Amino acid sequence: MKIKKRTTTMMQSEGGGDSVWMEVMAYGDYNHDGYEDVLLYVAYDATEGTLGFSQTVVLTRKGPHEPLQRFGTTGDIGGTTSFTLNS
Repeated sequence: MKIKKRTTTMMQSEGGGDSVWMEVMAYGDYNHDGYEDVLLYVAYDATEGTLGFSQTVVLTRKGPHEPLQRFGTTGDIGGTTSFTLNS
């Protein structure tokens, strides 16, 4: 995938017939562990077709220098897909 558009709170990428849009909706300590979490809006679309869906995702850290990871992959708030963003 190639980044098509980017701002300080949004990123859109395209490649392989897919488009992914991620936008920061809010920050806060949603799981009460002392580290700020990120609430993202994520939209997936086919660039040549009608497939499209979106979801909200909470990203969290396990420590101050740890990468962001999806919160909820172990039954915390639901979800089965896991990914990691390094920041």
